[in-house]
Amino acid sequence: MAKNNLFGTWSQDSTRSLYRPGPVAKTHVRIYERVGRGFKVSCKENIAGRQVSWSYSAPAYDGKIYPVTGRNDVDGIKSYKLSDTETLGIFTKDGREVAAYKRTISKDGTLTVIESGIDNGEGKSYWNESVFTKTS
Repeated sequence: MAKNNLFGTWSQDSTRSLYRPGPVAKTHVRIYERVGRGFKVSCKENIAGRQVSWSYSAPAYDGKIYPVTGRNDVDGIKSYKLSDTETLGIFTKDGREVAAYKRTISKDGTLTVIESGIDNGEGKSYWNESVFTKTS
């Protein structure tokens, strides 16, 4: 089983990432920190010239809803650990499930986050595949 090396700073490789409908974030940095038996993630993105910062802490992979700050389309998340290298998350808005993600760390150390859902701001569906490399 691969070692979980999630904790640290990750930068998106925009050339390997795909956002539908788009555009792909010009920059996207994620910082993962250990919190309890879970994690905290802080994200900074530049999408079409707009700076977005958002974060959440999931101190356990227990399926409980924890608050998400900095995003208009979601306000909570529940996380599940599928394996040492895979996590599933369900985003909520006003108590309703509105998006899901799967985070995988591959054997070569690449972090891939696939997220799909409905943007409540515009009511449009989206599907994003973000590929990251660890920078520290």
